[in-house]
Amino acid sequence: MCKRLSIYILFFLILLSCNRQSKVDVRKPFEINHKLTCEGLIENGYTRLWGDDVVLVSKEIADTLVYYQLEYHREEIEPEVGFINNDDTFIIIPEGSPDFQTKLCEDAYIYSRYFKLKFGADKHKALEYIEAIDRSQYKIIRNNRLYPQEEEYFEVLNLKTQDTFNCSITREKQHWYFQSSISF
Repeated sequence: MCKRLSIYILFFLILLSCNRQSKVDVRKPFEINHKLTCEGLIENGYTRLWGDDVVLVSKEIADTLVYYQLEYHREEIEPEVGFINNDDTFIIIPEGSPDFQTKLCEDAYIYSRYFKLKFGADKHKALEYIEAIDRSQYKIIRNNRLYPQEEEYFEVLNLKTQDTFNCSITREKQHWYFQSSISF
């Protein structure tokens, strides 16, 4: 009886672990879950980030901002107001309404992911972050493009998944940032 109970518990735990495709670890700038969906992001606490001409969902934890750009299989206009459906009807969706996030994800797919880590005024902390990247898992491809503001641009190749991330160390106002991005 005890052996059978143990087998059921193990089976149950395995089933629970299969549902992890929508989990997002915001502290991994060179890992990407290609099975991620807009709904999965919303379930994990991502919210609409207001941009100029693209639809973004984001999550900020301490010094890290991760955001995803959404694209649609339908024509979209004025995302802060509503959408035009395939039948040419315009739907107004107030941001505070319960349907806002649902409508935001309707017919959406993830186009790209952006990761931004703030280091403050010390550029050396950003450079140390780059030097601490595990070379057994990732390859740094330097573009040798050093700009007058001492910004640095390079790529990081995930050796396991073969995903290539565009990366930079940039300065905005008085703060240095590490950023990575990838398109799906």
